[in-house]
Amino acid sequence: MPGKRYLTPGVPGYLSPVRRHTLQPQQINPADHLGDPNPPGHGDKLNLLGLVWATWNESAPTDVSQLVTSSTKKGFNWAIWQTALTLRIQARGGTVADEIKESGDFVHFEREAVLDLCSMFDTVILGHWLPLGFCSSIKARSTAPGGTTILFWSDFESINQKRPFTDEQVESFFQGRNNGLTALGGTPNGYGCSGIDKFESAPQPAGSVACFHDPLEAGLPSEASVQTSHNWDVDIDLTTIALEEYVEVGFLEQTESWGAAFDGYVFDNLLEFPFKGSATNDYPAGWTTLYRAGWIAFLAAMRTFHRISLAHVDEAARVWGNGPLGTTVYTRDQARGRYVEHYFRSGATDPKEWTEIEADIKALVANGTHIIIAGNGTVGLTNYWAETSGGATPGLHGQWSQIVNTIRAQGVVDQVHVAACQTLASAHIFWQDGFRVPT
Repeated sequence: MPGKRYLTPGVPGYLSPVRRHTLQPQQINPADHLGDPNPPGHGDKLNLLGLVWATWNESAPTDVSQLVTSSTKKGFNWAIWQTALTLRIQARGGTVADEIKESGDFVHFEREAVLDLCSMFDTVILGHWLPLGFCSSIKARSTAPGGTTILFWSDFESINQKRPFTDEQVESFFQGRNNGLTALGGTPNGYGCSGIDKFESAPQPAGSVACFHDPLEAGLPSEASVQTSHNWDVDIDLTTIALEEYVEVGFLEQTESWGAAFDGYVFDNLLEFPFKGSATNDYPAGWTTLYRAGWIAFLAAMRTFHRISLAHVDEAARVWGNGPLGTTVYTRDQARGRYVEHYFRSGATDPKEWTEIEADIKALVANGTHIIIAGNGTVGLTNYWAETSGGATPGLHGQWSQIVNTIRAQGVVDQVHVAACQTLASAHIFWQDGFRVPT
């Protein structure tokens, strides 16, 4: 989405011990903790969602000692999460200082604490697709009232120039890479490639731009050799992509071994209009229409083709999109679940006022969508919602108490998750009154 970041952390944390900071040991008395923070009959608490990026040693995919998340900012009521994780660690005889790592305003998690954290959410989105054993452990440890739903983050309309961290994700990467979108008239961009790169203006050190569509090259060159923000737009016009093969090879075959330990996907950049970012070349004529049709067909194919492998999941819950709140372009039947990454922004840069937030919540009654309220970055003063009890100016932008009360009053609690933890350098782990208490 506009202003987005590519969620592809680089070197695994266990290979970079010098950057890690140790939390000083602390003693928390379990007797001081709430005995039952989520008693029966309190179904009006908002669902918790986590977007977690973690790396591990791919040569030892069952070795939890090398499991490490990316960092996130400690937000409002961070202590709620800290206490819950500390109690979990102590209960199984672990060492808190080895698993919760604080560095100033940031925190990241290591070892079994990663699995404990993921199992506290009603739904967790895994940026890197964790191995089956880790996913099974998250399910087994879950303290969410209905169990923890596990979704995998993925891409369709564009892909990063560096292949994904996990082998299973590489197949969908190759499918997109083999179908790069050629710009209008084959016009080259600033570094001589006819592909469209949303992050063309990003620095281009050696190895960071592996052009896939340069007329001077024969066939497909190697991908980017270093971590990069550059990407390729994919030609999702269904006249050029064999959709069934794309889904079968890129997704079904890669995830079938997870069975009931996996529940579906979240696809990035489900946009109403294609977004070229800083690309200096342009889309082919009529691309908006083809782009939308391509997305609609892909969403339907993902849901239906997974009828057997994800038979334990309601069809409408198998596929989510990082996309719009409205249903003008993508109906509820085409995309029920929306991860709204910039929920608190109005337009490109302005913060939403309370009247707009209230209207968005009330619209859920009519359109029937399920949403994830998320915030990332400081544009539009979004950070206030994770660092305080509300927006920058509560009287104008609103407070969490108003959001919670409106969701309850409209009877859409089951349709809403809140991204209470996103392991991104520009996002937070936080808690507000009215959220379900993690345990």
